[in-house]
Amino acid sequence: FMTYLVGLFIIVIMATSALSMWGGDEEGVEFDGMKFVDSGYGWQTYIGESKVTISSYPLDLENVSIDDVSFSSLNLMGKLYFSINPYDSYQQAVYDFQANIDLFPNVVYSCYEDNDLCSDMPLKDCDDAMDGTGVVIFRETNSSDFVEFSGNCLVIEGKDLLKVTDKLILDYYG
Repeated sequence: FMTYLVGLFIIVIMATSALSMWGGDEEGVEFDGMKFVDSGYGWQTYIGESKVTISSYPLDLENVSIDDVSFSSLNLMGKLYFSINPYDSYQQAVYDFQANIDLFPNVVYSCYEDNDLCSDMPLKDCDDAMDGTGVVIFRETNSSDFVEFSGNCLVIEGKDLLKVTDKLILDYYG
């Protein structure tokens, strides 16, 4: 009888742990009316039919203040330059932007200022944005967070480029 009881106890423990692992409620966080779940690859939410994944912890975006900008006209461009400084921490911000914002033009990486890591890349800034050509500048600065879209040029800058970009993504869908 005791062996039966121990066996039953083990089965119950295994079943409840399996249920909590696969069938339990996913813990999430609510931000700006959206529920985010940590997917292991970032924080995911659904906005309408679109799955949005950002790298920043959503509640860390509460203090990021940027102007609303509409940059959907970038999809009308024939070519789009993503202008960076290789010394900045831009990689994850650019990844989140490209993963969440559907842009149809051919994207070319460029630098917005000359330095030794830019020798094989074109130099592009807002002066190069014209009919058929757009520029997106990802710039780390020590000044306040800033986003502006003007004349086919989108400027994303701030102390934490990833947070500014993730906030822009959420605003884009919101």
